[in-house]
Amino acid sequence: MYRREDMDRANGIPPSPPPNFVPEKGKGKKVNSKGYNETSEIQQGGPKGMGPSVKAVDPGAVFPCLYRFTYIWPENGRGFWAFITYVGRRSVAGWRFMRGRWRYFGMDLRNIDEFYCD
Repeated sequence: MYRREDMDRANGIPPSPPPNFVPEKGKGKKVNSKGYNETSEIQQGGPKGMGPSVKAVDPGAVFPCLYRFTYIWPENGRGFWAFITYVGRRSVAGWRFMRGRWRYFGMDLRNIDEFYCD
């Protein structure tokens, strides 16, 4: 018989709750893979300033937060603590702390406004 804590550890669930503070927005990372303090701007439809632009966090910027407590401010909604276990080209996945428990989640990088990990 498997113990629950062994199963949780095998599934990447963090062993403890996240830090008990909320980082100040604006002090988080909006960086691309080159380390600049900004998000990537993808221009579509012509020269810069013309046509729609799509803001996206570069996956290379999120990668250092893998298996670390990370605070995420989504484009819409309230920020939350997460424990990221996967970083893909267009998304992240891991565990989100909600109502005193870790719950599995996935999120498109375009929906992240800012994030913080230390």
